[in-house]
Amino acid sequence: MRQADWDVIIVGSGIMGLSSAYYIKKHDQNKSVLVLEKEKTYAQGNSGRSVAGFRDFFSTDINFKLARSSIEFYRHVQHKMGYDLGMKYVGYLFLMSNRKFRSMEPIIRKLQKSTKMDIIDQEDLKKITDLNFELKKEEQSLLSLEPIEVGVLGRNCGILDIEKLSSFYYEQCKELGVEFKFDSEVKDLKISPTDPIGYPGEPFLWQNKVVSSVATKNQEFASRAFVFTMGAWTGKLLDRIGVDSHMRPKKRFVYQIGGSGIKDIIHNSFGLNDESVFPFTIFPSHGVYIRPYPQNSTFWVSTSGTTSDQEIGETFSYDSMDNIEYVQPTEEYFNYNILPILRAYLKELDNFKISSSWTGYYSLNTQDKTPYIFKFLNSVVATGGSGAGLMKSDSIGRIVSSILLDEETTELFDHSRVTNGAIGIIDRDVGIESLRF
Repeated sequence: MRQADWDVIIVGSGIMGLSSAYYIKKHDQNKSVLVLEKEKTYAQGNSGRSVAGFRDFFSTDINFKLARSSIEFYRHVQHKMGYDLGMKYVGYLFLMSNRKFRSMEPIIRKLQKSTKMDIIDQEDLKKITDLNFELKKEEQSLLSLEPIEVGVLGRNCGILDIEKLSSFYYEQCKELGVEFKFDSEVKDLKISPTDPIGYPGEPFLWQNKVVSSVATKNQEFASRAFVFTMGAWTGKLLDRIGVDSHMRPKKRFVYQIGGSGIKDIIHNSFGLNDESVFPFTIFPSHGVYIRPYPQNSTFWVSTSGTTSDQEIGETFSYDSMDNIEYVQPTEEYFNYNILPILRAYLKELDNFKISSSWTGYYSLNTQDKTPYIFKFLNSVVATGGSGAGLMKSDSIGRIVSSILLDEETTELFDHSRVTNGAIGIIDRDVGIESLRF
């Protein structure tokens, strides 16, 4: 077996990979850590293509804990360390029908004991004059729409600048001595016996094994330990050695829309936050949401893609050639799938234009919508963020570092603790995330 060149190699420099590198190196600055990335710089994959929202609005204790601690750390970075992350507490406004609210009320009441959350009745919601509360019967039937009757406002929620957050971790990593190699897509993994005997065909079934190296197109890198944080690409690489990543890549299209009418909406919080910005808003049907981008007076528009009906169709399936590539979203998809729902719920939406659009991927855990962080051989895998990876990434990085050290629990930034095995595979105990929109 080739002698290791590094103590730890991390594959993928999205927000999970950066956070993992930071905490691994911070724990032991004598460790040599290398991050391999297929793009030309860090956070250019799905992290850079995320809508960069954060919330602690989750039904399971583990998801709530991962998000809450990460949000507290980001707040600490911005307000105590003085590193601007563009973090704005504009809130998450979930609009729903009475039927939907009744189905979720036990969870919402439980969350009210742990985080800042308001329940807003329809009369108070009507102060948001841009919302439409009277759906046309034909439109409601054709589009399978539910009315806006209740609002749930998460106040410990908002938006941040993913480039600034990624830069924070990257700069911290560089200061600690983490090395990065970009334009280095890992194509293969090599499994070797810990005690080779020199026979062709090793390793055999009865030999102890490790991941000994990873290979790019032009180079092989050997390490004592590996961390795989490649988001939607994780499964494609690990399938080569028979390791199930327990996630599937799901495409999502994001559209940026602007115009004079939207400009008037976006800079009015209607008293829902102190930022004078319209909240991140999720409409009652089909997971359609609008995310404010106040510095450009636009909304980013997409769908959550995490409920069963949204997981079916062209945007939430594998490419026919099993490629995971960024395709340019079409205006037709926006016009025929998303725009009718926006027009049903928002007044005066005629004077707008699409100024930009892009595709990203969720590394979607279709089973329980909770990240998988687990160890196999001498490697740790962190994946399955299911569209909420950014808002949990600080906690995930800490857990990766802890698992790599064979620790049983991880202390998070807010001093809460996570049992490492519970978020893994064999002893998994996370419940099922039921807040899906």
